[in-house]
Amino acid sequence: DALLIGWSSGKIGVDIERKDRQFQAHKLSKRFFTKDENSEIEYLTPTQAKEIVLKRWVVKEAAIKWQSGKIATDIKQWNWEDKSSFAYHKKFGHKIRIHQQKYAQWTYAIALDGDALTSKPIICLNQ
Repeated sequence: DALLIGWSSGKIGVDIERKDRQFQAHKLSKRFFTKDENSEIEYLTPTQAKEIVLKRWVVKEAAIKWQSGKIATDIKQWNWEDKSSFAYHKKFGHKIRIHQQKYAQWTYAIALDGDALTSKPIICLNQ
């Protein structure tokens, strides 16, 4: 019931997920995220952990799409701190600009070349 389309003159990656998506945040995090990322959510409630894991997931998936990479090999390589404007790929040294937001029942992320924009992208929303 939603569609996210990204357009850019440079490389771009986008991802969108429903905020009410059902998953076990601690299990997902242990499988796909780094030890440092897991330590950040270790003592959070399931609801708090779910919000952070979902936000981190859409950012990393947008970054992987920007990279034309693979979730299995690249998800642990991307590093992004909550509310940061940039994500970094540990192995390849990529630095990309991240725009992560919530809208209605959705959370989404846009990944662009690090020097692509100094301000936020134009985002058009329609209900």
